[in-house]
Amino acid sequence: MTRIDLAWNSAFVGMCAVATIADLPAVLEFVQARPVWQDALVIHLLTVGACTTYAALYTHRFQDRLHADRAEPGLRVSEFRRRNAARIFWAWYLAFATALFGPLGSASTGLAFVLYVRHLRSSRPFEDWYKELFPERGRRIYERIYDELMLTVRQRESKSPVIPFADVINYGSREQKQLAISMMSRHFEPPFAPVLKRALEDTDNSVRIQAATAITNLESQFADRVMTLDKRIARDPAPKHLLELARHLDRYAFSGLLDGDRTQRVRTRAIETYRRYLDDEPDDLYSRVAVGRLLLRAGEVDAARDWLLATRERHGVHPSIDNWLLEAHYRRGDFDAVRALAQEMARGAQGRAARDVLSDSARMWAGLAPRRGQEAGA
Repeated sequence: MTRIDLAWNSAFVGMCAVATIADLPAVLEFVQARPVWQDALVIHLLTVGACTTYAALYTHRFQDRLHADRAEPGLRVSEFRRRNAARIFWAWYLAFATALFGPLGSASTGLAFVLYVRHLRSSRPFEDWYKELFPERGRRIYERIYDELMLTVRQRESKSPVIPFADVINYGSREQKQLAISMMSRHFEPPFAPVLKRALEDTDNSVRIQAATAITNLESQFADRVMTLDKRIARDPAPKHLLELARHLDRYAFSGLLDGDRTQRVRTRAIETYRRYLDDEPDDLYSRVAVGRLLLRAGEVDAARDWLLATRERHGVHPSIDNWLLEAHYRRGDFDAVRALAQEMARGAQGRAARDVLSDSARMWAGLAPRRGQEAGA
């Protein structure tokens, strides 16, 4: 609280006390057996006139300072406007309450103002609260760069080169959690989704609201991109546009932001879009593997195995095909096929360096020794 705030608050509380004391004789006139109504009315009107004059003079003074662009020292113009708007409200409210309720109105206004000032000490302005919910809106570029630098400094000061976002959400302060959520929403990757959902259960209400807002904004960005690509395809159903939509739907399903049913619907549509693209570009190996992977993730194990086998016949042996086909055989419970395919993959890998490319599961099913460096950890 600045010195000007303290002076104005003291003056206003004093004005409330003066109005209460000045209007008390009017009330005492009604207590008497034969009250003098004229005297009571004159006293009340004088008190209300003093309160109204006080409010009018302060409003006029504020308008003069605003037109002269002279804000209080150390305050932005927006903050200066906000504080003086509150002061003008209280000044006119005192006149209004005194006119209607006499000394009871002025006394209750003074008490309400004292409680209001006490609340301000622990509350934050609406603008700050809004920026916590929407960290990207209304922020200058140098403020964003500052946040990035502060996170980098904190990472370098830590004993670990990287501070996991999960640890920040679990053990960090409110400011650290809000900064982590802001960073995850700006540079979103699928592994961030469980951390954002964990923030939804935080004990701090502001952290929960910011996490919910971040998730909603990310879902909105994904959905808006889908609509944009759909409109483009409606105008020009070129294969490259179909591929762009299929890959976006693929990432959307893998984001971890959606629930089970919505993930399944997005995944199904991604499969359909990939297949429409493959009708025009049947030799795109990675898109064909993507269809097999999505079928496998959708629980259509038999369809995924058949699709991957057909892709293998068309394109020949390829690690991206074999790894997913290995999982398809395993999901079907065909362990003989798993072992045979793993051994075939091991035979196809020539040399020690090529064998190190094999996944750990493929090496195990092929009966190969663990990779160098794993024996000590075993």
